[in-house]
Amino acid sequence: MRILMAAAVPKRREGGVATMLYNLGRGLQQRGHELTYLFAEDLPGSRNVPQRFADSAFALRLAAYLAAAHFFASPSSTLCYDFARARRTAHPRDVS
Repeated sequence: MRILMAAAVPKRREGGVATMLYNLGRGLQQRGHELTYLFAEDLPGSRNVPQRFADSAFALRLAAYLAAAHFFASPSSTLCYDFARARRTAHPRDVS
C-alpha cells in the first residue's frame, strides 16, 4: 500500500513528531508498504503566514500537492478520509 505521512513540523530527527513518523514509517516499510514523507519545508509556501494559521496553510499546500501529484489516482490502493461523511454522522453537539 502507498502511504503518505505528512506533518506541519520540521523534518529533524532529533525527537518529536518527525521522529515518531519516521519510526512508524520504518515499521510499515518492513511490512512491505511504500512510504512518502512530507514535512513543512517540503511544501513551499508563504513565509508571511501568521503562526496561528500555519497548520491551515500547510493543509492547503498539502491538498494542492496531492491534487497535482494525482496521489488519489488509484482509490483501490489509497485510503482517504471522507470528511463530508464524518460531518454528517457526527453528533450534532460536535459539529460547528
